Parts: sequence; C-alpha cells; structure tokens
Amino acid sequence: MRIEDKNKFLTWSVVVLALLNLSTIGTIVYHIITEKNEMSKSSERYASPLKGQDFMETLDFTHEQKEQFHLMNDSFRASVKDINEKLDLHKNSLFAELRKTNTDTVACNRISDEIGVLHKVLKVKTYRFYLHVKGICRPDQQEKLNAVFAPIFNFDERQESRHGKKGHHEGRRNH
Repeated sequence: MRIEDKNKFLTWSVVVLALLNLSTIGTIVYHIITEKNEMSKSSERYASPLKGQDFMETLDFTHEQKEQFHLMNDSFRASVKDINEKLDLHKNSLFAELRKTNTDTVACNRISDEIGVLHKVLKVKTYRFYLHVKGICRPDQQEKLNAVFAPIFNFDERQESRHGKKGHHEGRRNH
C-alpha cells in the first residue's frame, strides 16, 4: 500500500471511530436524561401514594393497622430516600465522567453497575414493603392496596392478560 493510501485509510478510520464515540456518548447521555426523568416520576409516585395519612384513609385502616403501618412506612421511606440520594450521586458521577475530555469507559461501566445494583435494591425494598403492608390488610383492603401500588410498578393489566397470570416458573414441570 502506498503511503498516501495508508494516510487516507487512517484518516477515515479516525473519522469513523470519532463518529462512533460521539454516537455512543450521545446515547449514554440520552439514557441518563431519560432515566433521570423516569426516576423523578418514580420519586413522585413513591412520595404521593405512600404518604401516611392519605394512604391509611384510602385503605380505611383500623387503629391497630395504622400503628403497624407507621412503623413499616417510616423505615421504608428512610431507606428509599437514602437509595435515591445514592442514585443521584452516581448519576452525577457518571455524567461528570462522560463530560471529561478523556472519558474512562471502565469507570462509566463501574458506575452504571452501581446504579443497576441500587435500582435492584430499591425494587426489592418496595416489594417487601408491599408484602408487609399486604400482610396487615383485610381482603377488601388488598384491592385498594393494589390500586395504590399499580403506578409504582408501572403495572398494566393488559400486559398481564397477554402474558398470562401465572408466575414465570409456574406451570412448568421439572423433567
């Protein structure tokens, strides 16, 4: 290959790689912004339907149920607040890393993994809280509980009917 051809090839390679990097960074920034919007909506959902007094009135709790709920709710809200604060810190760290001239993709992957772990912890805490509250509800209150929690889980009954009501492993046989 001639030197001029090698230079052209190398120039085009650099241009293609630069475009690939820009599109990757653009995609990551887009997902961060989208995720931040979803998390703020999620935070609003956590704050709104799970406010103590409104929640207890909606479910028509007895005095004993209210006392049990207060204990569960205070603990849940404190732990969710802590997780959301950590999520915000990690998202800010990720965006700060993305804005650097020489973005460290290893650091971006590590931070993204940490964000994923925190999301999982948040969902686990939420479903455990739901199960604890469900445990103190009468059957008629459980229907109201489902209605309050449906937006938190982005529950769509149409999706459930398309996929069936059985759990992931229910109905399977072990051979």
